[in-house]
Amino acid sequence: MEDIYAKTSSLNDSLFKQLIGVNRSTFTHMLEILNKAYQAEHLTGGRPRCLSLENQLFLTR
Repeated sequence: MEDIYAKTSSLNDSLFKQLIGVNRSTFTHMLEILNKAYQAEHLTGGRPRCLSLENQLFLTR
């Protein structure tokens, strides 16, 4: 699986918004919230994820 987040990290802010649909700062804030929720839900273990949280957010966006 290719890493979409790594490919978009080199884009400037306007191209990032055109491709993803949200500002980079908004995406980062959404990622922080998702990371906190993931950690809270998986305190006692669980199935490991196949995609990184960044790529999951790209797919659900």
